[in-house]
Order: sequence, then C-alpha cells, then structure tokens
Amino acid sequence: MIIVKDVTNPYVSRLPRRLMRMIHAFALWTRRSLLAAGLLFGFAMIASAAPPYHIVIQGNQFHPAELPLPAGRKVKVVVKNEDTAPAEFESYDLNIEKVIPGHTRTTLYVGPLSAGKYHFFNDFHQAAKGRFVVK
Repeated sequence: MIIVKDVTNPYVSRLPRRLMRMIHAFALWTRRSLLAAGLLFGFAMIASAAPPYHIVIQGNQFHPAELPLPAGRKVKVVVKNEDTAPAEFESYDLNIEKVIPGHTRTTLYVGPLSAGKYHFFNDFHQAAKGRFVVK
C-alpha cells in the first residue's frame, strides 16, 4: 500500500491506522454486546424455568395417580419412593424404565410431548398405575 503524504492534510498518512482502530473498536463492541445479550437470555431462561413436577410412591401407589403436564415442553419430573421396597417406574408410552430404591428419589426428564394420555406403572407392583395428561 502506497500512502502519499499530502502537505495540506497531515491526517492522510494516518488514515489506515485510524480505520483499523475503528474496525477493532466496532468488533470489540459487537463481541461485548453479543456476550451481554447471551448472558441476559441465559438468565431469562433460568428465571423462567418451570418448577419440577412431583410424584410420590407410597403404599405401592402413585400420588397423584394423574399428573397434568404442558404440551410441547420438556419437563422435569421428580419421583420419590417413600416405601422401603424398591419400585420400578416404567412407561411403554414414554419408553422409560427406572428402578428407584426405597427412601430415595430420582429425576426424569419427559417430553416435549404432544397432547394426550401417557400411562406409567410400577413394574414390581403392577397394581400401581398412573398417567400423565398432556394438554
């Protein structure tokens, strides 16, 4: 690059350096803005996260036996086994099979699901049945 010094304008020789500083400043501002936007979006997602849904296994039964869930969203379901015997949370509809030892809890992530009814049961005590009602 050839830069010709103009006697009448002393800034002509500094133009490329100033232009590079402006480009660098703009790039830095853009990165900081995107980082701030990402952090704000992340905090908004954490703040808007829905609380988990709870199911309790007590007396070889699910409480509640019918749990409403929102359609089209992935939800967190906490299953707590208050019995001394282990339980197996199983659902053919959702393709879930999870053994829950006595006096423990486990977390299941369900969905996103379309509207409908999804059945589950305790495979160790098959009289214990429940369902998710997705609306």
